[in-house]
Amino acid sequence: MQRSNDQPKRGHSVKVPRLYKVATSILKSFKNGEGSVKTLVYDAKAKKKHPNIKALFALVTECLKYESAIEEAFVKLDILTSERPLDKNLAFILTTELLFGKKTLPGESKPVETIMKYHDKLKDIIDAKDISVSRPKNPRYVRVNLLKTTLDLTLTYLKREGYEMKQTSSNYQEFINHIKSLNEFEFMLDFHMPAYLLVFPTKTQFYDHPLYQDGSLVLQDKASCLSVEALNPPIGCTLLDSCAAPGMKTCQAAVSVCGQNKEGCVIAVERNEKRYRVLQKLLYKHCGRDLESSGNLKIIHSDFLQLNPEKFTEVEYMIVDPTCSGSGAEDSPHFKNSKESRVERLSKLANLQSTILQHAFKFPGLKKLAYSTCSINVEENENVVNDVLKHTGQRFQLIEAMPHWTHNRGIEGFEKCLRVEPNTDLSTGFFVAVFQRNEEK
Repeated sequence: MQRSNDQPKRGHSVKVPRLYKVATSILKSFKNGEGSVKTLVYDAKAKKKHPNIKALFALVTECLKYESAIEEAFVKLDILTSERPLDKNLAFILTTELLFGKKTLPGESKPVETIMKYHDKLKDIIDAKDISVSRPKNPRYVRVNLLKTTLDLTLTYLKREGYEMKQTSSNYQEFINHIKSLNEFEFMLDFHMPAYLLVFPTKTQFYDHPLYQDGSLVLQDKASCLSVEALNPPIGCTLLDSCAAPGMKTCQAAVSVCGQNKEGCVIAVERNEKRYRVLQKLLYKHCGRDLESSGNLKIIHSDFLQLNPEKFTEVEYMIVDPTCSGSGAEDSPHFKNSKESRVERLSKLANLQSTILQHAFKFPGLKKLAYSTCSINVEENENVVNDVLKHTGQRFQLIEAMPHWTHNRGIEGFEKCLRVEPNTDLSTGFFVAVFQRNEEK
C-alpha cells in the first residue's frame, strides 16, 4: 500500500544534515593522513560542500579532542555492533554535537535517531570521566612568505588595517606571558624567528585575508618552522625534503635556498598520491609555478626510500620529517584508531623513521640534515637518533639545533636536540635533531 503524503517519513529515508556529512568526510580524510584539519576544512572543495567553515572546523576539532572518551563509551555500550551499519566517524561527529556542541541533533535521519536513543547513557558514562582539557590554546602563528613580500611591507599593511604590534620581550617567559594576554588586533614578532614569524591571538582568522589569499602569508605553526630554522640551509644550495606534503617546510626552505634571485634548488618528494596533489597546490600558491619552470623547484611523486642516492649527488641539505604518532599535536588521533598497542605502534614508527634516516645518509653530497617529528615520544625522537648514530659510523655527528633555543632541550645525553613542550611553549609538541657530516681527515 502506498504511503500517503501526510504520513511521517521513516528515519532511514531522511538524509543526515549536510554539516555532519561534510564533517565526517573531513574527519576520515584527516585520519587517512591527507592533511591537517585546518587544511582539509578550508580546502575549496570542502567550502563548496558546506560554506560554514568555522562550524566545520570547530566540530571536527572538538570530535578529535573528545574522541577517546566517546570511543570508551561506545565500547561499553557496544553501540557499533548493535547498530550496524552505523558509520563510526559519523556517529562520533553526531555524539560530539549532542554532548559538547549544540546539545541537540536536528532531523529524523536514522543515524540521528540512533545517537539520540543512547543520549542519556552516553552522557552518564562520559560525565563520569570528568573530562578536562588542560592544554592551553595555541596562538595563531603566521609566517611572512619572503618569496612574495617583505616583513616591512607586511607590517605596514597590518598597521593600516588597525593592527597594533606589541613589543617582543627579550625574556622568553615574559614573551610567553605576553602572548597569552594579546587582545584582538594585537600581534607580536616571534621570540626566536622575528624576521618572518608573527604571533596573533588564538582565534585570529586569516583564511579570507588578501595576504593569505595571494600567498604572502602562510598559516604555519611555530613548531613546523623549526626544522628549516635549525637546518639553516645557505642560499644557492640544493635541498631535498624527503617527506614533503603538505609543503609548509618545503615552501619555507625555498625562501632560504632560492631567495628573490632564485639561486638554489629545492626538491620535494612525496609518495602518497593525494598528499602529492596537496603538496603541488600549496607550493604553486606560495612559491609560484615560475620557480618550478626555472628549475629551482622540483616536485617528485615517489617513495623517498626508492630514490637512488647516486642520482642525486647535488643534494647537500635535507629535511626528514617522516610519519609519526603526532602525539605533540592538539588534533592528533594518536593511537585511538589503531588496533595495535601503543608499544607495537611506536616500534613500527620508530623502525620506519630510522630506515628513512639511514637512507638519507646514503646521499653522497649530503652535508647537513634536520630530522623532526611532531611527537613528544622518546621512542620516535632520542631513541631514533641514538639508533641512527650507531649505524652511521663516524660519517655524521649530532650538532646543536638552534643554540638560541635555551629551554626545553632533549633528554639527558641528547641536549643538542631541540624539544617543544605544548604547555610551556604554546605550540605543537615537536622535536628536532640536526646531523652534520664530519670533515674527512
